[in-house]
Amino acid sequence: MSPLTKLFVVLLVLVSIVLTAGVVTFVNKVEPLQKTIVTLKSDVANAKQLLEQKNAEYAASVSALDKAQSDAASEAGSLRTAALTLRSTIEERDKAVAGLETKVAVLTSTT
Repeated sequence: MSPLTKLFVVLLVLVSIVLTAGVVTFVNKVEPLQKTIVTLKSDVANAKQLLEQKNAEYAASVSALDKAQSDAASEAGSLRTAALTLRSTIEERDKAVAGLETKVAVLTSTT
């Protein structure tokens, strides 16, 4: 054999040793990585479920707030209407009282 062939055989042996060491190391790390990937996927699924739950709670809160605001606006409108009705009633009675006072004054002045 020529020296060049011997050199290539030695290089081939060295490269195969390095490749074997790399493959063994990779295979040893793949299984723990697979467990980590499964754990992380589970965590992501749990986080998505929690996010959906919180979004539903938020939507329910917003709906309740909107209903409370509309109820408050309705109540304020009815109270405003009642106040205006009472005010007009008071004004009518004030006019009636003023008319009666005028009649009393006329009757007392004539007697």
